[in-house]
Amino acid sequence: MNNNTEWHLANVWESVCDATPDSPAVRYNDISLSWRAYDDRAARLAQIFVVAKLKTGAKIAIYSHNRNEYLEAQYAVH
Repeated sequence: MNNNTEWHLANVWESVCDATPDSPAVRYNDISLSWRAYDDRAARLAQIFVVAKLKTGAKIAIYSHNRNEYLEAQYAVH
């Protein structure tokens, strides 16, 4: 990346999802989700934030155990 490019976690996530959509993104106990499925779940949560009219800079608290939903929420925020 050059100095004029902003780096965002969402860009990295999308790049991996585009490159390997059917590869496992997460495995938790007996759950395995592909990058495509994981991205869809995070996108649905992000849409909830949009519908709730949250603005850039809004504060969002995530209360979660160490589970795949925590990462989905982190990505949805970005």
